[in-house]
Amino acid sequence: MTQQAISAEHDLAPAELPPVRPLEHRSADRIEPLLQDGDLASALKEADALGANREAWDRGLAILERLDDVPVIAAWTAAMRTYFPEDARLAAANAWTTTHTDGPEAGMPLWQAGIAQFPNEPEMRRGLAVALGHAGRRDEQDAALAEAIRRLPDSPELHLAWAECAAERGDFGTAAERYERGRSTFPDSPPFYLGVADMLSRLGQHQDAYVLLQVTEQGFPGFPQTAPLTAIVRERAEQAGATLNEEPQDFSALLQSEPASSLLPPASETETSVAEPDPRD
Repeated sequence: MTQQAISAEHDLAPAELPPVRPLEHRSADRIEPLLQDGDLASALKEADALGANREAWDRGLAILERLDDVPVIAAWTAAMRTYFPEDARLAAANAWTTTHTDGPEAGMPLWQAGIAQFPNEPEMRRGLAVALGHAGRRDEQDAALAEAIRRLPDSPELHLAWAECAAERGDFGTAAERYERGRSTFPDSPPFYLGVADMLSRLGQHQDAYVLLQVTEQGFPGFPQTAPLTAIVRERAEQAGATLNEEPQDFSALLQSEPASSLLPPASETETSVAEPDPRD
């Protein structure tokens, strides 16, 4: 029955009737209270009834992310993948939540499938490396990141992960070299500056670390991680009985020049070590 017919039958003006909303909107609205109540099965049923209605699925995902219920997010993103298989971001989200919920070994096949489907997406390769690391497979993690950088050399995220891989296993010298390579390649990315400074400090070169942190502060004023790391470097120096020269300096000339690469081997060796990790790693 049309809205006009309802009005005539009940002697109501059209304006007095509630607006007629499309069925799909009503179903999408039903998803939120179901998820809020923890009824995943019914919420999935409602979403499945809408098929490839991306807005409805995204609304459900946003609700779950607010609730921070990782296992349910994993189930939801897995269901979404059946309708949106070409979405790389969604594939990565499903792999991350599965890795977090079921463990790295469960997540690895999803990361490997993601690499096969989206070979140019750095997040897939980074995710596999993280899973390998969490599984204690450090050599494989390092090799996977080296291969990832060989294939996607313009990804700062992969360079950063490669440096962090060495730092996490306590190889601070190698980590410093890798952070420095990243700093030279991505001079506008402050995490590499901080990484070099952190590794120098861990190696006992507290003054060099402090100077680099001042360079970072002048080049990227207010970057949130600089001040906490500076405090850590001061504390390490104090514990080591070292006195820092904290006299203010102007590093503008250094910042305008090419980033220093004193920690790097010659370029030819760098290229070889990225394609095939140095055995010393």
